[in-house]
Amino acid sequence: MLPSVAAINATEWDNLITSAGAAVFYRHRLLSGYEATDLGGQSLTRYLTVRDRTGWLTSAVPLYFMDGREIFAILRMPVPAEAASRALVSHFPHCYDTSVPMHPWSPGQLGLVWAEMLAEARRVRAALCGFFNIPAGGVLARELPSLTGVAPMPNGTRWFLDVTEFADLDAFLATMSRATRRTLRLAARRAGAAGAVVTIGRGPGADLDDVVAMCAATAARHGNHYYPPAALRAFLDSLDDRLVTITVRLDGRVLAASVCFHDGPVLHTWAGGAHYPRELNWSPNHVLLHNELRLAFELGVRRLECGRRNDEFKARHRLRRLDLVAHLKKL
Repeated sequence: MLPSVAAINATEWDNLITSAGAAVFYRHRLLSGYEATDLGGQSLTRYLTVRDRTGWLTSAVPLYFMDGREIFAILRMPVPAEAASRALVSHFPHCYDTSVPMHPWSPGQLGLVWAEMLAEARRVRAALCGFFNIPAGGVLARELPSLTGVAPMPNGTRWFLDVTEFADLDAFLATMSRATRRTLRLAARRAGAAGAVVTIGRGPGADLDDVVAMCAATAARHGNHYYPPAALRAFLDSLDDRLVTITVRLDGRVLAASVCFHDGPVLHTWAGGAHYPRELNWSPNHVLLHNELRLAFELGVRRLECGRRNDEFKARHRLRRLDLVAHLKKL
């Protein structure tokens, strides 16, 4: 059990993440930034690692000890407040694709990981321990019930698009209802006619101030502090060119913004939001979605991940849903 991801060689760690097929949220660079900036409000971070007899890293699980009351409320999970206030969980709350990076996969090794997680939870006097944001139906979701001794708990829904199913953006748009497709295209045309400027940025940069402000304002509109501005800015500044931003500006003002991660065959639209000035005859959020979709096809990714929440909007635009579950044990 290690106190910092800095104690693990970045190449060795990322080789495991690639071999295990884990999401970008497990990359060494993202973990390091998240740890350093306390974006999730964690009071400590631990890294559980397993090595074989030759010293080869075969599994690694980041753990976060935090007051999870706001997080579980945001995710609409009925976790008792006294337990949620002292939770040791994996992965971090801002990840919607939890796994146990392991290569090769071994149920026996998963059992070892779970035993070590429980031991660490007791050492730090946690009241709750486990995994959340696990894809339902996957191997981890199938294996955990017998190991944890608890039934899976609904944990919301995430949305995605299998880009490979469509020849191009127009082919995907054709799957939408006529009214939905027309609204999306009309918003893009009207925004262009109004002089709106869409910018795609790579890596950290000065224009992140407006993007961070948009994320914070969106969270505040929903009554939470999911994206604390200073911590979010520091986190984004710590990243590399996997960070991609999309901004929609009109007369210099940012009306919509998206924080994305491009990790090989996957593009994650991770965070963002939009303003809705009454004088506009087009929706900045529709323009943002249109450009997120366009970027996915231009980059040639296999999958576009569209995060959690806003279910009705995402379903209407023919994104596919994937239910999430949690396995949380009270101590």
